[in-house]
Amino acid sequence: MNRQRLLLVCLYTLLHIVFYQDGVAQNTQINKIGILPVKYESSSQADAARQVTDLLYDEFVSGKRAGVINREFFSDLQNEKELSSSIDFLNGELLDKTRSEGAKFLLIGKITSYNIEQTKHGNYSCQLAVGLRVINVETGRTEYSSTLKNNSNFITDLVKNKASDTKGRATSLAVNELKKGLKKFLNKHFPYEGNILEIHKERKGKAKEVLVSIGSNDGVTTNDKYVILTRKEKTIQNEMVVFDSKVGEGVIKEINAGGVSTLSIKKGGETILTSFNSGVSLIIKPKL
Repeated sequence: MNRQRLLLVCLYTLLHIVFYQDGVAQNTQINKIGILPVKYESSSQADAARQVTDLLYDEFVSGKRAGVINREFFSDLQNEKELSSSIDFLNGELLDKTRSEGAKFLLIGKITSYNIEQTKHGNYSCQLAVGLRVINVETGRTEYSSTLKNNSNFITDLVKNKASDTKGRATSLAVNELKKGLKKFLNKHFPYEGNILEIHKERKGKAKEVLVSIGSNDGVTTNDKYVILTRKEKTIQNEMVVFDSKVGEGVIKEINAGGVSTLSIKKGGETILTSFNSGVSLIIKPKL
C-alpha cells in the first residue's frame, strides 16, 4: 500500500468512526432488536442452542445490522425449564417488555433437528437445523422466518476431513457452518449499506477498483458480493419515497481497515466512473 493510499485509508477510517456513532443512534431507533435465548427439545441440545444464541448475537453486532438489546435483559428466560419448554416464549408481557427498550423486532430461535453420528473409529458428525422467526413487537406477527441447516453428513465429513473426535467439536463445527445461511438471511432482511469513497483504479473509461465505506468492523469478508446503486428521493403525497437503481456489481478484494475496503468492479464500470465523477452518490448493498 503506497503512502498516499495509506493516508486516505486512515482518513476514511477516522470519518467512519466519527459518523458511525450518529448512524448507530439513528439505526437503533428504527431497527433495534431483541434476541431470545435459542430453545431446544432436550438437554442433549442445550450446548448447541447456547452456541447458536452466541452466533446470532455475534452476527448482529459485528455486522451492525441493528441495535441489539443486552442479552441480560432476557436473563429470566435463560434456564433449562424455560428453554426446553414446549410453550412458546411469545406473549403480550414479553412484547411489551421488548417494546419498552425501543426495539421493533424480536428474534426467536429453536433447535428443530440435532443428530450426532459416530463410527467404530470414534469420529463424530453433526447434523443441525435451527428455525428462526422475526416478530414485529407492535403487531405480534411474524415478519420473517427461515430454517438454517448445516451441510453435513458423516460420509462427506470424512471425505472433507471434517469429522470430529468429540461430540462437542462436531457440534461447534455444525454451528459454524450455519454462518453462511444466516448471513444470507440477514442480508435479505437486515441489509447494511456503504458508499463508494473514491475511484482507486480505472482503465479505458471504466472503474476497476473503488474504496468503500465498510470494513472489518462491519463483518465484511473478502469475496463478499455487492451491488452498486444510485438513489433518488421523491416526495409523493407528503411521504418521502426512495428509488434505487442498480448500476453495477462488485466483489470485496481487500479489507483495508475497520471501515474501509477495496471493491473490485465486475459490472457497470463505465457508469460507475461517470456517475462518481459527476458527483452522484453511489451506494453499495450486499448482493442477494
